[in-house]
Amino acid sequence: MNQYFLKNKFTIFFIIFIVISIISMFFTTSSFILTPKVIFGAISYPFVKAYTFVVQNTLTFFSSLKELNLLKQENVRLNEELKQLKEAKFKLELLERENKELKQMLNLKEEAPYDVLPAQIILKDPTNLYSVITINRGSNDNIKKGLAVYAIQDGEKIIVGKVIEVNFFYSKVMTVFDARSSISVKELYSNYSGIARGDAPTSNLLQVEYFPNEADIFFNDIFITAGFGGIFPPGILVGKVVDVQKQNFSLYQKITLKPLIDFSKIQYVFVILNYEITEDYTESSISQ
Repeated sequence: MNQYFLKNKFTIFFIIFIVISIISMFFTTSSFILTPKVIFGAISYPFVKAYTFVVQNTLTFFSSLKELNLLKQENVRLNEELKQLKEAKFKLELLERENKELKQMLNLKEEAPYDVLPAQIILKDPTNLYSVITINRGSNDNIKKGLAVYAIQDGEKIIVGKVIEVNFFYSKVMTVFDARSSISVKELYSNYSGIARGDAPTSNLLQVEYFPNEADIFFNDIFITAGFGGIFPPGILVGKVVDVQKQNFSLYQKITLKPLIDFSKIQYVFVILNYEITEDYTESSISQ
């Protein structure tokens, strides 16, 4: 018996399945008559259900794939729009900042007691501590060697340096960071003065020499141009004190300044055209 069941188990299960299907149809139909059509329907019913299940799920699967592809395309489109909006916002902020800088430059240009020429920085090298920058003004704009250059930063005039090389369409400016640079400076609220020298490429600081030992100088005190030497007008911001060393057996103390100019923030400068120069400018006097 067991061997017969094992040998014909598929046939037995199929008959049982047909009987159950017929009984199911009997209970789900009010008027049930056993006919060949009914028997065929009972036999084909599970296959039809299986076919319907497979077809529906296949259609659902491909529909989901299509929707997923559409979502990916929409995501790409939205990301591209977001990128364009970010670029537009950046350009707008850049234009607003440039407009603000130009307004400040225009206002301070009108207040200046000397003629100035605005110029754009076209080349600056941070690897050399901004020792030399290049501006888009040259001899065709009446630029000459030795002219002082300043910038407007946070609404204030801050010294940049002076012109050391002039070409027809552009000029090079030696900044206060350069080791060849020296500027007469004074403490903002006193008459004591000294000489501030650049220290690039060793550091981005200025060393103040010949500053009287008797003067009381403190951390964060502000130094401005003193106006001696006929190149730099007085009253332009230079830097703030970061170190003071009194000398016991010297007439002078050692002061270290951090320049206030920040070339990462500025794009434009002013060249002073007609401030009185009392000394002839030569290559040998480049560090005056």
